[in-house]
Amino acid sequence: MKIDKCVLSVYETLDGLDIAGELCSWLKKHYKVYKVTQQPTENNLYEYPGLLMASNLSIGLNEPILYLHTKGAANNYDIQGIVRSLWKNEFRLNKRWYEAQLDVDPDKPKVLCPITTGEEVAWYNGYIMNPAAAKIISERLKVTDREFYEIGLLKDCGIEVVGRYMAKERLVTMKMFEILGIKMKGM
Repeated sequence: MKIDKCVLSVYETLDGLDIAGELCSWLKKHYKVYKVTQQPTENNLYEYPGLLMASNLSIGLNEPILYLHTKGAANNYDIQGIVRSLWKNEFRLNKRWYEAQLDVDPDKPKVLCPITTGEEVAWYNGYIMNPAAAKIISERLKVTDREFYEIGLLKDCGIEVVGRYMAKERLVTMKMFEILGIKMKGM
């Protein structure tokens, strides 16, 4: 099953728009990109706007959608550059692996990501959803705290989470990135 559309969710700040520009420089060569921007506010919507667009698009087109969200854990741990390198490697160079996974039991609700714990997406802000998963996501989607998007959204809802790599912890360590061959500038 071909993956050729991406929803990219970013903050509408100078940093956010710079990140979006960097990601779009390679994404647009492989995907039609739909960009969702939001203002950072006290009542942060977190991943709601991007996931809403991605799930609706997947359902409406009956196609898998790549969803990328550029804020979150990577900012808190100052590893945003590593995460973007991971996405570039995985969703560009390994795109065929993800497409092949979608062909296995295609009607089963499924989310595909680079790294998983087996129960949830470890790097929850970058994954591919098939239309069956998008339907469940759209039904569960709500504006709430950040933890819901990181842990609660995909947990205990019948969506199979498939990762290319397994991590024993929800947050992936620097060692995992070394194994993947991803280096940050200046390291």
